Amino acid sequence: MTRRESDEYGDREILDAAPVGVTILDSTQADAPSVYVNERFLELTGYSRAEVLDSGYRLLVGSETRQEQVERIEQAIAETVPAAVELRNYRRDGTAFWNRVRLTPLSDGDDAETLLFHEDITDQREREQELRDRNDRLEEFADVVSHDLRNPLSVLDGSLKLARETGDEKHFDRAGRAVERMTELIDGLLELARRGDGIGEIEPVSLVAAAEACWATVVTEPTTLSIRTDQTIRGSDERVRQLLENLFRNAIEHGDAWEITLGELSAGSGFYVADDGVGIPTERREAVFESGYTSTEDGTEFGLTICKQIADAHGWDISVSDGHNGGTRVEISGVEVVSRGDHR
Repeated sequence: MTRRESDEYGDREILDAAPVGVTILDSTQADAPSVYVNERFLELTGYSRAEVLDSGYRLLVGSETRQEQVERIEQAIAETVPAAVELRNYRRDGTAFWNRVRLTPLSDGDDAETLLFHEDITDQREREQELRDRNDRLEEFADVVSHDLRNPLSVLDGSLKLARETGDEKHFDRAGRAVERMTELIDGLLELARRGDGIGEIEPVSLVAAAEACWATVVTEPTTLSIRTDQTIRGSDERVRQLLENLFRNAIEHGDAWEITLGELSAGSGFYVADDGVGIPTERREAVFESGYTSTEDGTEFGLTICKQIADAHGWDISVSDGHNGGTRVEISGVEVVSRGDHR
């Protein structure tokens, strides 16, 4: 008489009442069919008892199961070692859940079975993913703050030096604007890190006003800005300013631009920032938007990554093409335009 026939699986009644799913496989057969399943496993998966008893452990293994997990399951079934794996399984209705499976080989004379405990850990995995997402947002916040504060800090430093040298109060005014901009950036990015939606309040934003405000907090000399659009668009004022700041700064610091143009796309569905700098080779134009991309030794070319994040958060498209005299032109399309003037 086998162990399962004598009802000695550590008390069948205990397994029947277990708060986790339980199955037992017959390890003596090649396909390791199930010889026992409790009600909790049926509730967990939505399968019928007959379907589980007919399928064996292959019910747990799908295309997403890593090979090392399959090998650990098969090792346990072969009575060599216990195993614990976390599998992305699917219920009978196709819905996914995370299944922590603990396998324990059992042996009694000629009989060999494998006891499996199944625990639904979907909530735990989702909490872990939420924590990872939050950490990613905080890491992004730290990267963006360190990147975007450098410009107003440079303006502040330069303005204070000029104020000390000349005594001209206009330099204090510019220093004050730089401090205000740093405060706005920190407040806005802290809110972004907490909220995580990447946009904030959507409102009409004047590109002219946003560009002029940005230009005052970017180290620009001797580069000049030409504005050829009167568009008012719908977006987050803070994030649009952040986008323009990074486009201007990228053109100056990495493109060696002398002239930057903010203009309107011919289709009227967006705007562009073009420069007459060194340009971006065609083969690198997709990579420049990727996090961690840099073409410089100091590794600070993070601006276009930020621009793409802002565009994506608004549902806009961003692309790179040729600018003035071989420079760079960054186009933002799919933008909702509230109004436009006569500039083209």
